[in-house]
Amino acid sequence: MSSSGDRKAVARRRVLIEALDREVDLRRTFVAAKAESMTTKASILVASASLVTALQSIGGHSPWVGVAIALAAVAAVLGIVVLLPRIGAELDLAATEENLWHETDMEAVRGLTLAKKGLLEKDERALWWRAILIAVGFTALALSLIAAALILLHVLPD
Repeated sequence: MSSSGDRKAVARRRVLIEALDREVDLRRTFVAAKAESMTTKASILVASASLVTALQSIGGHSPWVGVAIALAAVAAVLGIVVLLPRIGAELDLAATEENLWHETDMEAVRGLTLAKKGLLEKDERALWWRAILIAVGFTALALSLIAAALILLHVLPD
């Protein structure tokens, strides 16, 4: 009777490990899509901030123009910073194979799943920081545009 119970327990653990593995793979796919979206947003931020900076530099001689240009430049730099790092380290297949080679099937799947989960957590943290940089960058760009509008409307003193 106990061997039947053991087989059921093993089968249940296998189902749970395989479900967790599928969930980790699915979340890694979502993180990759979000990273791609973040790259697009960063590209838009850099292009917009560069254009705004160029247009504002043609403008008047108010010290507020310098503030507007500085804010747009900050936005562009933040966008560039987001574009520099590539999200996601990849699994070291050779080391993983060596570590898991002598494991049972279930232990190997579990080990691989845990390794992928570790990478997923790192990717999610990196993505969170990139999102913050993008938000700050777009805020700086918006403030730059507001300053430029206030200069054009002569609300800010010369």
